[in-house]
Amino acid sequence: ECVVHYLNTPRLLWELNSHAKVEADLMHKVRQVHPDVIGFKLYINGFYDSLKLAEAVKTQFPGIKLLAGGPQITYFEEKIFLVTREFDVLTTGEGERAITGILEALEGKRELSTVPNIIYLEHGVPRKTGRIYSEQLGELPDPAWDVYDKQFRDLWPIMVFTISRGCSVKCAFCTHPYIWGDRFRSRPMDAIMREVAGAKAQYGFRHFRLADSTPVPGMLERFSQAIIDKSLDIRWSGYAYARMINPSVLRLMKTAGCIFLWYGLESANEAILTSMNKKIVAGNMMEAARMTREAGITYLTSLIVGFPGETEESIEETFAFVKQMRPDSVQVTALGLVPQTPLARDPEKYGITAEANWELSLMNMRFAGMDEASTKGKGYYTSGGKPWEYWQEKATELVRRFDGGNLLTQTTDDLHLMADVAGMEIREFRQRVQGCMQSGDQAGMERLIRQSWKNATAA
Repeated sequence: ECVVHYLNTPRLLWELNSHAKVEADLMHKVRQVHPDVIGFKLYINGFYDSLKLAEAVKTQFPGIKLLAGGPQITYFEEKIFLVTREFDVLTTGEGERAITGILEALEGKRELSTVPNIIYLEHGVPRKTGRIYSEQLGELPDPAWDVYDKQFRDLWPIMVFTISRGCSVKCAFCTHPYIWGDRFRSRPMDAIMREVAGAKAQYGFRHFRLADSTPVPGMLERFSQAIIDKSLDIRWSGYAYARMINPSVLRLMKTAGCIFLWYGLESANEAILTSMNKKIVAGNMMEAARMTREAGITYLTSLIVGFPGETEESIEETFAFVKQMRPDSVQVTALGLVPQTPLARDPEKYGITAEANWELSLMNMRFAGMDEASTKGKGYYTSGGKPWEYWQEKATELVRRFDGGNLLTQTTDDLHLMADVAGMEIREFRQRVQGCMQSGDQAGMERLIRQSWKNATAA
């Protein structure tokens, strides 16, 4: 029988500047658990540190099978094998059916080639099986949070959950339709409430992050009403789509504990919005901002600088629009050419010139601090005849201008949740977290986490 151990990497991600300690902790855990299989969840940030950990495991425990999933795998798929051969199987997209199939294959009960949503090496050559999406989300088992039972207190007291999957908007720059499918599928409400209520009652969670990329009003309304009917005292955040929101749903969400929403504006220029396939106009965002503010929910909006058609004039248009909109925070990034997006599949159609081997360049990037608009790495595309570095600088300039106008920048909805549970103002909280991350102050971070759990369980 296979024994799977999923590495508890979230606590360690911020302290990867102390790689030797992380590796020592991991090896100690492996010796304790004696797993047959170890799973890694890989992100762009910390990617190469995770590869070093995988290499260390394979060196010391060559009999253990290593699996990898997460955004980095779904973005780059078989190209991951160009930089590492440590993993035995990669999972891409939805992983629930893949993981059980992989274990059955490792036990000799089926062939790997029959398992969906995976990539593996066959005689040294990557082989990719077909992609499927779970049509009936109610058939999937509840998340096995009990695996983390004794480790939750090492993590921030925020539970991530979903009420649906899929996005039919298909923005040109976005990977979500590829990851989760381009059709909307909802979870049964009893399963959602069992997960949320159970996390609060069993583990003490009070803060939740709704991870759906485009939650529709009907599901938001049903979820909010269920929270109210069960008198669950929780606080939560999530994404919202400006054209799929209305005052009555927002008021219900507020009553149900929603404290923060993330709206993607990207640009106030109508031609750019059309080219992005956002399926909104800037006026939709202004109206959503007004309704959200009136409902008493704080919110941020995100901007993308450098999409084809961007000019100095369109940047000024967006800057003026956001000042008028008055969000609680604004996040600014330069355009990212991300694999599996419409933009990446046909860059010339959009006016993008990608460099040779651009995906490997992107794989090699390092993210900067949370207060910056840029990443660390070599440019890998030109947009509108301007190189990636040019748009990075434009994004950074825009952040400085918003900062100069006393508008909070470069936060996320989950960062606001973390500040809320820590009982701190968002600017103070971000400064504290940044200080811990930049100095490697693990003790300071652990104190913040302990205080947050104390606040959560005292509420």
